[in-house]
Amino acid sequence: MEAKERFRKRSMKPYVVGIGLLLGIFLLSVILRPRSKTSSSSSHVVFDSSALSRTRTIGKVGNVAINKQKSYWNVDDLEESLPRLDPQRKLGSISGEAATGDTDYWDVEDDDDEDDVETEASGGLGPTGTASEEDGNQSEGQAKKRPPDFIIIGARKCGTRALLAMIALHPQIVSAGQEVHYFDREENYKQGLNWYIDHMSPSLEWQMTTEKSPSYFDFQHVPERIKKYFKDTQKEPKLVLIVRNPVDRVVSDFTQGLSHRGTDLADKARIQAEFRQRAIDNQGNVNQEWRPITISKYSFHLRRWWKEFRQEQLFIVNGDNLLTNPITEMKKVSSFLNLDNKFDWNDHLYYNETRGFYCLHKKNGSSPCLGSTKGRTHPEIDAAILEKLRNYYKPFNKEFKNMTGLDVDWDM
Repeated sequence: MEAKERFRKRSMKPYVVGIGLLLGIFLLSVILRPRSKTSSSSSHVVFDSSALSRTRTIGKVGNVAINKQKSYWNVDDLEESLPRLDPQRKLGSISGEAATGDTDYWDVEDDDDEDDVETEASGGLGPTGTASEEDGNQSEGQAKKRPPDFIIIGARKCGTRALLAMIALHPQIVSAGQEVHYFDREENYKQGLNWYIDHMSPSLEWQMTTEKSPSYFDFQHVPERIKKYFKDTQKEPKLVLIVRNPVDRVVSDFTQGLSHRGTDLADKARIQAEFRQRAIDNQGNVNQEWRPITISKYSFHLRRWWKEFRQEQLFIVNGDNLLTNPITEMKKVSSFLNLDNKFDWNDHLYYNETRGFYCLHKKNGSSPCLGSTKGRTHPEIDAAILEKLRNYYKPFNKEFKNMTGLDVDWDM
């Protein structure tokens, strides 16, 4: 028996040694394995390709170069610098854009529009209403989430929030409570139509559902996607666009970026230097790669929309007039949407003599008001740069006016 036991132990020894060697090799490979440069918990994944390095210098303020690990748009057409949608990566900032700090406001992830108006927290415009019991008395049936009947496509910093708040005064209108960004953000669009509808507010059958995402206007593939949406839902396409003076829009966009970064607006020298760094390139020309610049080229973007939609399917609101004469503008919008004309806008929009601009009568009793003086104070910008921007936009403004017939009081 002892001889058999010794024989068994000797025969097992090679197996034990082999297993030990394999275990040692495995542990050694774990220790020596190269570590990923990108944390798996990060919400921003760096797109790895020959065109984009993992750490990329995207600009500088003063003499300080700014590096940033984020995904980028591949801007093929440098003249027009249109944001592109790439299903392989998350949307990020335009390649080559200047930044101050780790977070650049002009990334698409931070693209929610904030107009120069009071916010809901201070009794302001804020989210719009949903179907109420009072509304339900006008029609049988239950409120449910429905696909939008019309979409406010932008433009960013032109008054989309104020416009939506005014449209939603009409009892036929029900709006999503926040910007959905379904058609412009790849991670959202991949979720499908049911995901989109689920982000709408419940409405009744006789009401119209809407949403506004201001960056729809200047994204390359959004017109095609929205056209497909209306075809799939068998709805008559209805789009609303609001525009304002293009130079004012650029400054407003820039100001919102400063606000998001907590920049001290009293530091005039720094702000003017940063605006120049962003708006003017190294050759002293207008920086056509900076997104706030490209958004204001309304005629260029509008041509893409008119390739997919008939002109009568897209209504354009004069954002400058919306502040000074909102009742006239809202009557035009109401006619475009075929809303009940018994609704009297004069009962819901009134001019506040003390404040010097129009205010809204909302169902909850609040009276938020319009006007740039109720929003962020715009920083002082170098007059020479503003003049350069006005001259830059003149051909685009002229083309836009010829295309639309809209009576805009901009530099031509």
